[in-house]
Amino acid sequence: GDAVRDEARRHLEAARALAQGHSHAIAAAAYLRFFGGDPRGAIDDLEKVLKGPEGGTSGLLYGALGFFQMQSGDLDGARDSLTTARKFADRDVRVNQMLAEQFRRRGLGYELQAITFYEAALRLSKDHVPSLLGVSQMLIGRDQLDEALRNVQKVLDSGDASPRQLAMARALKGAALYGKGKAAEGAGEEQQALVLDPANPDIHAQVGRRKLASGDATGAIDSFQKAVQMDPQQIGRAHV
Repeated sequence: GDAVRDEARRHLEAARALAQGHSHAIAAAAYLRFFGGDPRGAIDDLEKVLKGPEGGTSGLLYGALGFFQMQSGDLDGARDSLTTARKFADRDVRVNQMLAEQFRRRGLGYELQAITFYEAALRLSKDHVPSLLGVSQMLIGRDQLDEALRNVQKVLDSGDASPRQLAMARALKGAALYGKGKAAEGAGEEQQALVLDPANPDIHAQVGRRKLASGDATGAIDSFQKAVQMDPQQIGRAHV
């Protein structure tokens, strides 16, 4: 919301007053630009900075660049940036999780790499919410439903998840319950997810994957179309 964004800008200006070129301030400015609707500008800003002295040291900035590239659909660029970030920060749970995520988004043939990096992230932080959600999605695809449900329940019980993460946890729980033949319970979880975060294209894409797995091709197409309308990059993120 605007109030939170304005508060973030005030903190950023205070940080810049103390240290104009601090890497955390540079990353924060890029995140504000990215989520303010200018992803290309955020990527260009970081690429320009990384051509200078920061390019030889900053896992933080390479990690932010990799995240922006991944969210923008440039998976090859994201892989390269995140691999560089990991050279500087191999024990950074977020970098390992994002490397796993870009491999997961590539779909078939990249499952082993994705799982490997998710496991690395969870060894560093066993309750890391994005990693629990990502690995749960892969476990559902493998029909390892009980393990997926355990991970999802950790997210729901953690108290650390954002509203968006809670919505995804509900959607994944719904998919696992459908897979176990509990369609009514699964539908209830999916509905909660859509109520919690109706404008999140990732939720609609996840519901689409579940519908496709359940044999509802027409419903899956409808959900994927909603996801793509909200975010055209979903074309490369639906994993169908």
